[in-house]
Amino acid sequence: LACHVEEVELGGGLPILRNGILVGLIPGPDLEFALDRLASDDDAQCFMSAQDRWQGPDRAAQRCDADSDLISLDGTAEAGTAEADTQPPTTKDPTDFTPYIDPAPVSLDICSPMDLVFECFVKLGLRYICVLREGKFVGLVHKKAFVRYVKETHDLELKH
Repeated sequence: LACHVEEVELGGGLPILRNGILVGLIPGPDLEFALDRLASDDDAQCFMSAQDRWQGPDRAAQRCDADSDLISLDGTAEAGTAEADTQPPTTKDPTDFTPYIDPAPVSLDICSPMDLVFECFVKLGLRYICVLREGKFVGLVHKKAFVRYVKETHDLELKH
């Protein structure tokens, strides 16, 4: 990941996909911050799912059932359960990138009108919008690239 941070910065973020479906996005600056916290990123594996639970440096991640009420989204046991009463607090894992993931980035269908894209950038103050086709991720539209495209299109129309 570290060798692609510059590409991600240019691209605005790293989409998190599961079977082609967008399940989150890590903004470029957040990804760079998280990577800087790693002691050595050469062989580190990073958790990017709230369903993978950190068990400490000596144990592997425990896969949790999405419907389980024993594990909360931050990876801790829910209060009042037997597991919460017997489990000591775990250390914060630097390879856990879930705090940096936006689980619901703004997304539009690829057939959305340009006016809607413009309104999202202006009224919501977004830097990027995820693009979906039939619910599957196809790319990102960045505000700077969108403004450049609109300007170029406008300039071409003025010439004709």
